[in-house]
Amino acid sequence: MANENKQQPGAAEQAKTGFMKGFLSTYNPPKNKLFLTSPAPLQNKMLTIRKFYFAVLAAALIGFFYKPIWAIAFFGLLIVYLIESCMLNRQLGVLRVQKFQFDSSIDTQTVFNEVMPILTGKYNMLVEINNKGTMTITHQQNIMYDFTIGTDDSFTLWWHFSMGKALVNVRKYKPYRQMLASMGIIAYEIQHQFNIQPQGGAAQIQQ
Repeated sequence: MANENKQQPGAAEQAKTGFMKGFLSTYNPPKNKLFLTSPAPLQNKMLTIRKFYFAVLAAALIGFFYKPIWAIAFFGLLIVYLIESCMLNRQLGVLRVQKFQFDSSIDTQTVFNEVMPILTGKYNMLVEINNKGTMTITHQQNIMYDFTIGTDDSFTLWWHFSMGKALVNVRKYKPYRQMLASMGIIAYEIQHQFNIQPQGGAAQIQQ
């Protein structure tokens, strides 16, 4: 009886709960391992929010004829910027833990031997492996990607900057787009060279 009388959340509350779950969910590692069909950039999750800048620009243009709209445009720009900054920070974190389909029985040295000539020759990337067995790939804007093989037939590309770049604010849209492009190339070439096929739990990306 107590359960029957319990007040159910209203539509507004349900919408708010759903929004917050979606907003916070990207802090968790993505569940699906990506399988790429081409070296195209990974999906850009920032395109939707950036479209709001056009709405702000339109409001600013109207403000030339109707001054009160200037205030709306200003606060609109501030709100869009803050939301975009939060989303960008979150998406950069997601890229670091994004898993790509692989075969965990293959070791890093073998991957290095196979993909180093390709990434260097075709894409002018710098591919290195240190004495600890960590393979690092450096591409545009000196962004570095540490290749790590997981135990669940996957690999990740943990991005970071060189020492000089680390002193610069990395929460920028341009580096994010460059990461999407570079990670798409690196992940595709690794999967392609080892003839990796999509398996259960992998999300196939048609590009």
